[in-house]
Amino acid sequence: MWEHELGEYLDHLTARGLPKDTVRHRRNKVTQMFSFLVAAGVGELQEVTREHVDRYLAYLGGEYRTAKGAPISVSHLREHHLCVRDFFAWLEREGRILQSPYGPREMPRRVQGRLPEVLTPEEAVRVLESLNPGTSLGLRDRAMLEILYSTGMRKGELVSLNVADFSFERQEIVIVKSKSKMGRVVPVGEYARHFTEAYLRTVRPWLVRTDDEKALFLSDHRGKRLAAGTVGQIVGRAVRRSGLAKTVTPHTFRHSMATHMLRNRADLRHIQAILGHATITSTELYTHVSLEDLKQVVRRAHPHGRKE
Repeated sequence: MWEHELGEYLDHLTARGLPKDTVRHRRNKVTQMFSFLVAAGVGELQEVTREHVDRYLAYLGGEYRTAKGAPISVSHLREHHLCVRDFFAWLEREGRILQSPYGPREMPRRVQGRLPEVLTPEEAVRVLESLNPGTSLGLRDRAMLEILYSTGMRKGELVSLNVADFSFERQEIVIVKSKSKMGRVVPVGEYARHFTEAYLRTVRPWLVRTDDEKALFLSDHRGKRLAAGTVGQIVGRAVRRSGLAKTVTPHTFRHSMATHMLRNRADLRHIQAILGHATITSTELYTHVSLEDLKQVVRRAHPHGRKE
């Protein structure tokens, strides 16, 4: 019924440069709303009222169940709100409707989930130094974890790296296979460069089985690209060796790196570029400042922050 408008809206999103997965995500959300409106007896887009949108969003937040029979999460409900709002805003801008029926409304409140553990710089070094670079696999693992901490890349991005993606002269890594599908170039610190260069020179030639293997980090028994799940196992073993009583995953290094940079007064947009976030909002949600940090800021910057 409204396929023409939906098609043009999706073309608009594609022209804006949104990733294919995002466009498909928006299509599914808007199509789901169409199904609800048709069942409610709405025949034309111009007939959609705020009451229709109210009922649809209330249905999502109440009766709707996922394929597993669970209620929709707050974060997914927010995504529906954003998709509905953006679609009707586009229709209004294009003159297809007089006014968006979404209207001004309060978004569902985001429930702050438990943030992952953040390592202190000392704890990060403790975990890294638990790996013995004097052994072949110890050197490989040390290089991998140094890269995770230096660049904040995801474990999937780490195992997707090829040898050609690492430039030692420029001290940077090209991340081609990223979550955003956009790719990015990130700087690499001295420790990560040093251990990775040593791994490439002394260990990788011993692990590799075929000349056409491009992967940077290889499995010890197959000589093929390392699996993402193996990275988690390597991190877990390093944490146990360090004696650290924290839950640490590969993602912990990403979060810790961003938090440490933020505490050391790095610009949030620089962190955004390194992490590969499409919007600054993602970076703001991803990083956090502890209460103690805030107390220190007040003591340092507020005129009555401390007694002289």
